[in-house]
Amino acid sequence: MLKQFLYGGMLAACCSLAQASTIAPTEYAFSWTGFNVAAGYDMPWFDATRTVSGTFAGVDANHDSVIELNELSNLTINGTEYVHCAYNSGYNTCGVSAFSYSQAGGLQLNAQRTLYNSPPGPDDWSASQISYDVQRRSGYIDDMTFGRMQPPMGLELQMTPETITNVHQVSAVPEPQTYAMLGAGLLLLSVAAKRRTRA
Repeated sequence: MLKQFLYGGMLAACCSLAQASTIAPTEYAFSWTGFNVAAGYDMPWFDATRTVSGTFAGVDANHDSVIELNELSNLTINGTEYVHCAYNSGYNTCGVSAFSYSQAGGLQLNAQRTLYNSPPGPDDWSASQISYDVQRRSGYIDDMTFGRMQPPMGLELQMTPETITNVHQVSAVPEPQTYAMLGAGLLLLSVAAKRRTRA
C-alpha cells in the first residue's frame, strides 16, 4: 500500500512539472491589408494591396484574456523585433511603449524604431524612423527620413474602415521538457502496472 502511495505521489509530481513546463508564450501572426497612403504633398490614395505583417507572443499571466505589454515576450513587425531590440545603442533605438491583444479588443500597439547614420550634431546627418500607432479599427504607420539639412519626408499609411486586420494563433510546439515529463510519467505508470500484475 505504501509503494502505491509513493508511486501515486511521484506520478502527481511529474504531472505537475509537465503542466508547469507547458506554460510557454502563445504565438500569434497578424497582418493589416489596405491603407490610405500619403506621400509628401501628393493627395492620399487607397492601396488595397499594401500589407504590413508580423508576429507576437505572450503569456496571459493574470488570466484576464488579454495579453498586455508586461506579458509580451516578442513583437516582430516587417522583420524587426521590437521587444528585444537590436538597435538600442546610442541614438539608435527601438521599443514598444503600449501593447494589448484580446479577441474582444483586437490588437492595439505603439512601437517605434529610429536609426541614425551619425549622431545629431553640427555636421550633416540623417535618420530613418518608423512608428506604429494602432488602435482598435484605426491607426497609422509613419515611415520617415529626416536630418540636419533634410526636412521630414516619407510615407504615412493610415488605416481606414476598409483595412483588413487578421490575427490568428500559430500552433505552439511543446517544449522538450514537456516531452521529458510525459515520458517520465508514462514510465512510472508502466512500472506501477508491472508491479501490480506480479502481486
